[in-house]
Amino acid sequence: MKITPAKEKILRKKFQKTPFAQLLGMKILKLNPGYAELGLAYQKRITQPYGFMHGGAIAALADTVAATAIHTLLDIEDKMVSIEMKVNYLAPVTKGKIVASAKVIHKGRKTAVTDVDIKDSEGKLCAKSIVTYMLFPGGKIK
Repeated sequence: MKITPAKEKILRKKFQKTPFAQLLGMKILKLNPGYAELGLAYQKRITQPYGFMHGGAIAALADTVAATAIHTLLDIEDKMVSIEMKVNYLAPVTKGKIVASAKVIHKGRKTAVTDVDIKDSEGKLCAKSIVTYMLFPGGKIK
C-alpha cells in the first residue's frame, strides 16, 4: 500500500517546516501508510562529552519518526502531541548516520502508539522506543 503522491508532497512540505527536525538535520527516507523512516547524520554538535551522539538527539529522532508515521494515517488538518515515550539505548553512536523506522501499532480515535527501531550505519540496533501520541481530529485541541 502506498501514499498518494499528493499526500506525500504535503507531508514532506510539512516536515520541512518543522523547525526542530530541520535544526538537527533529520531527513525523510521513506513513507508508507502507518510507516516512516528518517535519517540523522552524526554531527559533532549533537554529541555528549565522550563523542557519542547525545541521547536527546536520538530521542528527538524517535519522537519525530513516530509522528511522521502517524501523520501518514491522518487527515492533513489533524493535529497531535506526544504524551508518552520510552527509549532504551542499546549501543553508542560515534559515526555515520542513524536510521529510525516507526510502525504504527495502534491507532484509535484519541491515541496512536508506535514501535520505533533506530539502527546505526552498519545496521546495528542502537535504540528501541515506544511513542504514544494524543490525536486531535480536525485540528481542534481541547
